[in-house]
Amino acid sequence: VPEFAGSRDNATGIAPMARLQFGGERFVQWLGTEVTLNVLDDPHWRAGPSLGVRFGRREVSDAVVRAMQPVASTGELGAFVGFTEPLGGDPRHRWGFNLALAGATGSVYSGLYGSASAYWLKPVAPWFTFNASGGAGFGGSGFQRAYFGVSPADAALFSGLDPSGYQPGAGLTDVRALVGGMVHLSLNWHVLVGVRVQRLLGDAADSPIVRQRGNATQWVAGAGVVYL
Repeated sequence: VPEFAGSRDNATGIAPMARLQFGGERFVQWLGTEVTLNVLDDPHWRAGPSLGVRFGRREVSDAVVRAMQPVASTGELGAFVGFTEPLGGDPRHRWGFNLALAGATGSVYSGLYGSASAYWLKPVAPWFTFNASGGAGFGGSGFQRAYFGVSPADAALFSGLDPSGYQPGAGLTDVRALVGGMVHLSLNWHVLVGVRVQRLLGDAADSPIVRQRGNATQWVAGAGVVYL
């Protein structure tokens, strides 16, 4: 994964995955840095609260970004709503969408960050299910300033930047697309693989942190083992 939003340097991490299904359609899910609780007992709609962690920016590889004032990690509290619809007799064949909105539990950023995504699952063989998804993110001005802004104290680190620094406004932060699949080794054991590309947009992409020291195109690649 990128070391931080807009980074050109990568890091390796471990992302836990766990899901507990209650009676009916209700469940609690832990995916990477976020836990979500679906409170609806409905075959199509999901909705509920979310609690997550957004990593900060400190001790990174790039010397200039490392010299900036660090950004602390923060908790995020939010909510989500989603929809899923089967496309045939095989429950693996389906599509759906998700909308999410969250804000920081601390003082790292003010305002909200939201995302929208849609996905499609297609079994192409008894042993393999293909998946594809796409989405976009939106950040309030407080979110944008925290992760893509440059304070007057750090302005001298970037060539040609006005001494007042860089203060991005609210807007679309990125679009992203993912392709992957699940290899079914048995009814219980499965292997996940996937690649995601994300393109920063607008004020996020125009940030000196991204233009001078980073990359507006962000790649994430991963693999995992799942037991059901």
